[in-house]
Formats: sequence, C-alpha cells, structure tokens
Amino acid sequence: MKTVILAEKPDQALKYAAALGSIKRQDGYLELRSTILPEETTITWALGHLVGLAPFSMYDKLLKKWSLDTCPFLPGEVQYTVIESTKDQYRIVKAQGPNALS
Repeated sequence: MKTVILAEKPDQALKYAAALGSIKRQDGYLELRSTILPEETTITWALGHLVGLAPFSMYDKLLKKWSLDTCPFLPGEVQYTVIESTKDQYRIVKAQGPNALS
C-alpha cells in the first residue's frame, strides 16, 4: 500500500520529509525512504488551491449571465473545476495514487 502525504506548499513538504527520512526529489513530489513509514511513501504539495467551485455556466448555460430571475441558485450537487494556474501540479498530485484527489 502506498502512502501519499499532501502538504500545503513545497517547503512544508521538505520539512515533513526531513523529519521522516531521506528523500529523492522528483518533479512536483518527493519519494521518501523512512523507517517510520516502511511502505512506499511520497510527499507532494498543493501550491495553494488546486480546484475551485465550478462557474454557474457549467451547471446551466442560462446561468452564464447573472440575472435576478435565476436567484437563488442552489445546485443539487456541487461541481468543481481544476484551477488553470495550478493544473500541472494537480496532475502530479493525482498521479500519486488512485485516491489522491478523490
């Protein structure tokens, strides 16, 4: 079983790794060798927010333009979208395991 530790930012991930064992740096994550966590472990980070609330237009095209007639808007299920500026790190985090961002 693989352990994935998600830190808020890169320097926080480095501090976790230093406390837990030795590291091998990769693009967007660290591979950890530790006697504390004997299984395969990676530490990655989020760079702030990786996802945000989907715009109203993703729910319904009529909601693209704001109107008092469509208020209040209460979605049955909240949708999210990957933030454009952090999409590369999102992909790296998601690749760490099938449940890393579920």
